[in-house]
Parts: sequence; C-alpha cells; structure tokens
Amino acid sequence: MAMSRRPIGAPLGQMLLLQGSVSHELLSEALAMQVRERLRLGEALVSLGVSEPTVWSALATQLGARLTDLDHHWVDASLANDLDARDAVKHRVIPIRRTRDAVVVVMADLRDQRARDFVEARLGVRVVAKLATPAAIQRKQESVYREQLEQFASALLQSNAPEYSAHITLSSPQKLVLAGVVVAAIALAVIFRGVFLIGVAAGMIALYAAVVVFRVYIMVRGARSEELIKVSRREIDALTDLPVYTILLPLYREAGVLPQLIRACMELEYPASKLDIKLLLEEDDVETREIVRWTTLPHNFDVLVVPAQGPRTKPKACNYGLQFARGDYCVILDAEDIPEPDQLKKALVVFRRSGTSVGCVQAKLNYYNPKQNVITKWFTLEYTSWFDFFLPGLVELRLPVPLGGSSNHFRTQLLRDLGAWDPNNVTEDADLGMRLHRGGYQTALMDSVTLEEANSDFVNWMRQRSRWGKGYLISWLVLMRHPRALVHDVGWRSAAAMTLTLGGTFGVGLLNLVVWLMTALWILAQFDIIAYLFPNPIYYIGMVELVFGNFFFVYMNVWAANYRDSHDLTHAGLVAPFYWLMASLAMVKSGVQTLSRPTFWEKTVHGLFETTESPAVELVGTPARVSSEAPVD
Repeated sequence: MAMSRRPIGAPLGQMLLLQGSVSHELLSEALAMQVRERLRLGEALVSLGVSEPTVWSALATQLGARLTDLDHHWVDASLANDLDARDAVKHRVIPIRRTRDAVVVVMADLRDQRARDFVEARLGVRVVAKLATPAAIQRKQESVYREQLEQFASALLQSNAPEYSAHITLSSPQKLVLAGVVVAAIALAVIFRGVFLIGVAAGMIALYAAVVVFRVYIMVRGARSEELIKVSRREIDALTDLPVYTILLPLYREAGVLPQLIRACMELEYPASKLDIKLLLEEDDVETREIVRWTTLPHNFDVLVVPAQGPRTKPKACNYGLQFARGDYCVILDAEDIPEPDQLKKALVVFRRSGTSVGCVQAKLNYYNPKQNVITKWFTLEYTSWFDFFLPGLVELRLPVPLGGSSNHFRTQLLRDLGAWDPNNVTEDADLGMRLHRGGYQTALMDSVTLEEANSDFVNWMRQRSRWGKGYLISWLVLMRHPRALVHDVGWRSAAAMTLTLGGTFGVGLLNLVVWLMTALWILAQFDIIAYLFPNPIYYIGMVELVFGNFFFVYMNVWAANYRDSHDLTHAGLVAPFYWLMASLAMVKSGVQTLSRPTFWEKTVHGLFETTESPAVELVGTPARVSSEAPVD
C-alpha cells in the first residue's frame, strides 16, 4: 500500500505531494525556482523551507534505496582517510566500510557518476553506494577527517610555500644579518661616537621623509583617482546564471552580534539558494556554540567547528571553512559587518568585466557608529582616508594593495591555488594582498561600502591596533627574507611600496613617538645632547618634515570629514595628533609582541556600540527566506 502511494521512480514533487510534505503552491514555487535559478528540484525545495531529511528520504524512495542514518553509523576512519579530505568534501562522499570485493560509500547524490569514478579510482575497488543527506555527510566528515582538515587549515601555505609563511618570524639568514647590524652599530658607535649618533639621527629623518612623501603622493593621487569601479543598476539587473557564492563568517566570542550578522546576510540581494554561508565557530567557544545551537538559522547557513589545535587565528578559521566552500566565489565578513545588499552582485560584475587579471575585488569599509565618542570619530576619519584616498592611489599606480580585513571577494579556486590565508600571520589580509600582487594579480576597488563597528574603548582599540602593527611588521619581515627575489618578482617600485606601506606603517609609528618626545624635551629643557644630535642642516630638514607632515595629515582628516559630508567630525580631525600618539603607543606594544608572541591573536571585542536598534544601511531587494527547521548541531 505504501509503495502504491510513493512508487519507486515517481517524480519527486508528486511523491512529496502525496505524503503531504509540500503544498501545490510550494511545489509550483519550487518548480519555477528550479528553472529560474538552474537548480535541482530537491535543492529548490530545501531552499524554500522543506527539511533536508524529508526531501532526501523521498529521493531515496524514488531511487529504490534507503536513507542512511549516518549520525548513528560506524565509519572505518582508516578507510575514509585513504581519501584526501578536501576531495571527499568536494564530491560529498565518505567511505564507511569494506566488503569482500567492494567498498561501501555514502554519497549525497547516488546519480553523481563523477563522484563514484573518483572513489573507485582512488581506492581501486568497486563502489557500493548508500544515500545520506549532505548535512549528515558534512558532520561525519568533520569528525572523521578532523586531523586532515586541521592540518590543511594550519599548514597549507607553510607546506606549499614555506618562504611566504610567517611560521617563523625571522629566518636564519635574517637573524645573522640582524646580529651583524647590531655588532656593526656597536663598533661604529665606539669608533666614531658622536658622529655615528648624528648619522643615526639623519637616518631617522630620511626614513621619516620617505614614508611621509610616499603617503602624501599616494593620497593625492588617490584623491584624484577614478579607479573606484562603479557598477550600474542596469549591469546588476542584467546578471544571469548567478553562481554559488560562499560567505565565510569567522566568529569567536561574538554571540552578542549574531542576530545582526544573520540579518545582514538575509538582506543580501542574492538568491538564498545560491548563498553558501559558513558560520565558523571555535571548538572552545562554548558560549557562542550553545547560542548558535538554539538559534533558528536560515537554511543556507552551515555551522563548522574549527578544531582547537594549531594557530588560534582568524585566518586559520577561514582556511578551515574554505575547504567546505561550494561557491565559485567567496568573501569574508566579520561578525559586526553590514555590507550593502547588492555588494555580491557588484563584485560579480567587476570580476566578469575585468577578466582573470583581477584576483580580488575589495569593497570599502567604514563605520556605523562614527559619533559614539572621540575614538570612533578618529577611527572613522582614518578609515575614510585609507579606503577613499590611500588604497585608490595604490590601485591607480598598480602598486600592491594591503587588503582590508573583510569584504574582500575572491575566485575560490585562485584563493586555494595561492595557499589561502597564512594562519600564522595576524594581518592575513595585508599579507594576502602582497602575495596576490606577487602572483601577478591586481586588486580592484569597487564602489560598495561595508559598515563595521568602530572600536570605542581605548584598551580594546589598543589590542586591535597593536595586532595590526605586529602583523604589518611580520608581513614585511617575510617579504624581506629574499629581497633580491622580491625585486625580481614585482620590480623595484612595488618592492619599495611594500616596504613603505608595511614596514613604514610600523616604523613611522615608533619614529613619531621618538621625534615628538625629543621635540618636547628640547622645548622644555633644551638638552645639549639633542642639539648635538641635530646640527642645523638635519634640524631644519626634520622641522620642515614635522610641520609639513603633521599639517598635511591633519588636513587630510578634515578633508575626509568634508568628503563624507560628516562636517561634525571636523573638530576631531583637527586634534588627530592625539590619535597618532595612541597609534605610536600601540606600535611599541606590537614591537614587544613581535619578539615575545608573534602569532598571538589579541581578540577585539565587538558589540560595544550601545543602541536600541540594530545598525542598518539603506536596504533594497528581497530578504532571503528563513527556514523553519531547527538548526543542525
């Protein structure tokens, strides 16, 4: 009797109608979505809220098979690990046991001949296929392939290109060079005494001048640049055959901003069925995992738990999620991010318009709480100067671009080919931008904004800024392992830009503190040693730099306020030197941590913005559909 109601081989929609799992209206909507978005009917039904086990049970009956309860099924881990975990994830398969002349393999799609052929070729034996839901297969893969997945996430770049990895801060040759410089400096100081110290002072002034002139030139070029790629509404509406897009969402102790994050993803103007959203949780973050467990997540959210081994960093979590990414394209969003709803479509237009030369499309970042206090005002002006002036200048001059920490869009396969992110680098975004340029790829800036939460607490800000300074310094040290090879790969202009952008950011932060301190001591006490170190030629050059450089960057802060029509931030721009003093103190801390804890990731706390409503940007389009199913644990 049951077989007459659900006959083997009957259309899937008819079977689900007969068993009362879908209505005629829902089935019609799914059939339309199947055609419009080029999906299989089962995928469309899941996207519209039908539970995955319900659909896959019907598929099993349609194929004359049984649905395997993989969550309660024993798996021969040794057999499963005869496959590369990344290939198993890609093909959605997992071998579970051997028989006399075959191997039993659980698959998400029994009709996937490529997956069958892959397993048979790797294991050299006939496949007996069983069916399980994709979610159940992924959960079992996370368990069985735990060691492989963690190893790939922690050491892929180190294994494939160790010279590009920050797993060591200084290479042995660099340590020898550094020791030689220290010995030479001591010897010169003993032999030449005061003359040597004057030379050091002159070197400081020269370095300061190089960084200031570089920044001024780049920002002036960027202010006049037209490199910011604009995408029209017509181009967005003309997009057809949208690919699957993966969104990586690394969270660590971020339970408070989870509702805002879910809402931001739901309001993206992109078909929910084509969004592959990976919520990346840390194994030891019990609080966030529990809250996620009891939160009803949209159907296109996958919860992945990153093993608590190896580096405990955001790039390691992103690498872990990348192994499960189904999208042709991917993007990182931070926990507090609110991207413009059409950002994914804009990035897709830019990629298709630009061809294979573009390796990353970077959106602009700014803040939704600029007026919370004076720190957030300074931070907002700094971000405006960086993303509206400095980065466009680098792009116009075809120089390497240090990527922002989020809203950078990639072709997924290219990201994998490059070794993904360096889990040992605490500014993985800047490092990846340098490696993209070294690989011959350009970074494009598009006219789309992602709003973030500006850090409003001094101690929390200091943690974040010292981590950035440490990461920039370490990224530069990695590049300087083989300076001659770097110049060969990218040319002297790009190599100099890398040094002035990464090393210069750290160096000027320290030099600001030293120069301002000596200036204050000279004004207050007029110590003779300061006058000796800075004879008239050096003194006048240094004074011109100090006055001009500080005036220019104060002016750029005021300009940034005017550029964004945020005239009420102008007064904060006028007193920005106090902010630079904070940055200098952060660079001192980052220098200490570079020596003592180079891979330590200081957590930035989010959710400090006090408001009764979720921050929002102007929204367009239709929100993604929310599944009524309980989340997968």
